[in-house]
Amino acid sequence: MAEHTDNWGAMTEVLRELEPAGKLITDKPITVEGARAYLRWMFSALESFTHCLKRITVEHVEREATELTKREREVLSMIKEPSFPGLPPPRRIEVGMRESFGAALNIYARTRGKESPLPDGRLPQVFINASVLHDRLEHPESPSDLHLSEADFTTVVEFLQWVVSIRNWLYKDRAVQIEEMKAKMNESFDALRRKLTGNKNDPSSA
Repeated sequence: MAEHTDNWGAMTEVLRELEPAGKLITDKPITVEGARAYLRWMFSALESFTHCLKRITVEHVEREATELTKREREVLSMIKEPSFPGLPPPRRIEVGMRESFGAALNIYARTRGKESPLPDGRLPQVFINASVLHDRLEHPESPSDLHLSEADFTTVVEFLQWVVSIRNWLYKDRAVQIEEMKAKMNESFDALRRKLTGNKNDPSSA
């Protein structure tokens, strides 16, 4: 890419909001308004998170020459409409977040030779429950749709816990990647040093 991108950095910045926003559902008492605001924020943040993860996944797919199905290629694609002077920035055309998020996690894990954090490659019930609740809050048909039951509160908290577990899985693997890159760089430096010095007895060549 011609432009500089730091998708891990952007993802980290999005996740920084977990702590202050999380106070909406960790400070007592938890209010209905706070839980609603938090769930709306979570899904908005997950849109940004998914965008970053898709770009990271595409980088890994290209690096590892990973084979994708036709649908996987479609899900990972991010197409911008043509830009014209004097008009607003063009829209980015993408597959919906729900499918994009699940596919990106599965494909990323495959490029890394790891088991997906999604059981059987499917988004868990807690994600589905949170999605249904979020849709109800975003498209209420009556005041009662905005009320939250004890089960709804539980869904919000469990959804946060699940998102944190996905974050931890990704960043644990990121730490492994960094160590792998360091090892490869050291190997390259050692090989270059041996080539420049002609020292075949260099212990690092063992």
